[in-house]
Amino acid sequence: MLTPSSPILSSPAPESTTATIFTGLILASIIFWFITSGKLKRNPAAGATIILIIIVAFITFIFVNPSNLGRIIRSETTLSEVINANKDIQTVGGTSVTLEVEPSIDPHTGKEITITPEAMDAAKNILENRLNAKGIINASLYINDNQIKIHLPNFSPEEAESTITPLITTAQLSIHQVHRNSRNLADAVAAGKEIIPGHIALKHQETDHHTKEKYITNILIKRRKEITSNSVKAAYIDPRDYTTIRIELTQEGGEKMKAFTKTLTPRVDMIATVLNGKVINYATLNATFLSRHFVITGLNSKQEATDLIKALQNPLQNPLKIINTTHIKPTK
Repeated sequence: MLTPSSPILSSPAPESTTATIFTGLILASIIFWFITSGKLKRNPAAGATIILIIIVAFITFIFVNPSNLGRIIRSETTLSEVINANKDIQTVGGTSVTLEVEPSIDPHTGKEITITPEAMDAAKNILENRLNAKGIINASLYINDNQIKIHLPNFSPEEAESTITPLITTAQLSIHQVHRNSRNLADAVAAGKEIIPGHIALKHQETDHHTKEKYITNILIKRRKEITSNSVKAAYIDPRDYTTIRIELTQEGGEKMKAFTKTLTPRVDMIATVLNGKVINYATLNATFLSRHFVITGLNSKQEATDLIKALQNPLQNPLKIINTTHIKPTK
């Protein structure tokens, strides 16, 4: 099971400071014991080396949050990046990216939902988690009305935009029932020649089994979202097929899926999985009902699957867009 990374963006938490002080006391005690035990007199060179190592270790703990030492050891970041993590962007220069948080749409009424302070905090926290997952430890995030400003020290504007753009993906995943006559009606609905109340035609990319060529078809589905991203508990890539994702729903989501699929007829009705307005796969229901576990297939690459998993783990409830990118020169 995949879980969000623990936060490392903000200043060290009080417990980290306590850990540093406690570590310093332990190291000081070791030095005191080493000196008073007489070992330093018997082997001055070795004693001086050990004391130097202890002092260097203590200085490292002062500047480096102990929780980040593992990241340095695994080469996920560098010591200099960690030490400079809390430096102000005006000091070292970089790029400031301003995001606008847009209202979400009520799926039942179709009306905009007012952006609340809680929604802004949730968006900020999700962005922090996504930055954490990419190993970016020197970013600072600020909320101003319906905007979130991200300071990225030592980033060029191009680097900042290429970093932030994938992070603001909303990954709107939903499960729908496919119209039984989709094959005959979908193209006409997509072209605006036919209207089926409560339904919409969405595009789906398919592959010819003989020629392996890809082509686009239309699938007619119900507008009603039976399951959404909010019901996803965990998602992981199938180790046997990197273009397949296995989904586990929450307990509540599993009950919704079970109730929904019980209204369908096995081996007759079809279910479509929609991601960001496109049908990514659809299949006939072969079981009496489904519950908490199901599979998404038809993704184009392992990277696409990985990006989808990250987005599903930290689903954004409000759409975000970049409205400004500003390069900040370092102060002299």
